Amino acid sequence: MIDKNEAKRLLSTRLNNEVKIYGVSKDSTVMFRHVETFDNAQYEYLAENATKILHWHYSDNPECGREVDFKFVASNEYGHVGMTTYFTVQTQKIPICNLDN
Repeated sequence: MIDKNEAKRLLSTRLNNEVKIYGVSKDSTVMFRHVETFDNAQYEYLAENATKILHWHYSDNPECGREVDFKFVASNEYGHVGMTTYFTVQTQKIPICNLDN
């Protein structure tokens, strides 16, 4: 997991304004997929309101590129969790990285 400040930094290196949105059931079945275009305010909202901010990176060097997953978990007053929504944003690889060496 990463913190909100790191997420904001990574979002500033995004390749485009495309966000892939996935709805996932309790048993990890993808219920829907959708692609949306977000503006800066929507990206700010994602970073500020995500319950968990997960990240994925290439190879063993996270500075060479990341795909940031914002995970929103919905639960009721009894703590029961229903569908989870993931927002995935592709960020740039840093050009100075060479994973072949």
